[in-house]
Amino acid sequence: MRTRGRVHNLKAFPKTKIVAAPTATFDISESLLLGQRASVSRYVPSLARFGAGSKIIVGRFAIHTGFRLIVGEGAEFRLGSGYFSHGVQILCNCQIVIGDHCMFGPDVIIRDDDGHEIIGAVQQAPIIIGDDVWVGARAIILKGVTIGDGAIIAAGAVVTTDVPPRAIAGGVPARVIRENVSHRG
Repeated sequence: MRTRGRVHNLKAFPKTKIVAAPTATFDISESLLLGQRASVSRYVPSLARFGAGSKIIVGRFAIHTGFRLIVGEGAEFRLGSGYFSHGVQILCNCQIVIGDHCMFGPDVIIRDDDGHEIIGAVQQAPIIIGDDVWVGARAIILKGVTIGDGAIIAAGAVVTTDVPPRAIAGGVPARVIRENVSHRG
């Protein structure tokens, strides 16, 4: 993999395939671990694809085995610190920004793009996830959403609208269940 920019401590674990366009840029200030596994599990195929002109900016993040990460041409993917558990799927064709101290359960899906055109609708919009956010297993976060600092997204939730800071959101579509909460990560 050829990279431009600053790359420190990028580690790909077994069964992780990385495809990066020559013009994709990486700025990893601490570490990016791709395909890591828990001690009781095994490695399963994982894929990271970084398109032409994409920008990947990372503090310290781990993405566990079984993931699919696609950063499209000219898109920006920014990670602060935290981890994605196994089986995450991320499609970034516009911009996804994730803050510090964030935790994502297994099989989470994050998409800033519909993947197809719907006449009269916006096809893609940025996703902003604040600091200290906890996202439960199998939650889905869709285009144009902002999730505030300290928010909790319940397992199985489908987030289609903004979630305020320090709120719990759950359901399909997700709605605020409780406000002024805190959690330990």
